[in-house]
Amino acid sequence: MAPSCAASSLSGAATQRSRHLAGPPSAWSSVVCYIASMRAGRTKTTSFSLDKSTLKNLKALAARRHKGNVSALLAEIATREAKFTAAEAFFEKYGVPLLDEKDVERIEAEWRGPLPVKKTKRRAA
Repeated sequence: MAPSCAASSLSGAATQRSRHLAGPPSAWSSVVCYIASMRAGRTKTTSFSLDKSTLKNLKALAARRHKGNVSALLAEIATREAKFTAAEAFFEKYGVPLLDEKDVERIEAEWRGPLPVKKTKRRAA
């Protein structure tokens, strides 16, 4: 049987493999996917084909923000994107101009705050 996730040229193994993959695990090395399933009736099961690096970063972020729950992280991201879309529609409707690159850089610098001053090491006399 063919895998349900998209095949990838990456050598990494899938985080969670479908039960219907045929053959030994070594034959699965070209399949990279993540399958999310949660409580029956409240959510839908879906799968995403991701490269190894993206999946690693997604799981690390989920570990920091949602105790490793990738589904909760994806739900948070989807909710945030819906809010951004609504805000963009509002700005467009009322003629609010888009930020240019200079404005974005200024705002991001403000978020980051001042850069820490590196202390130089002094040699003992």
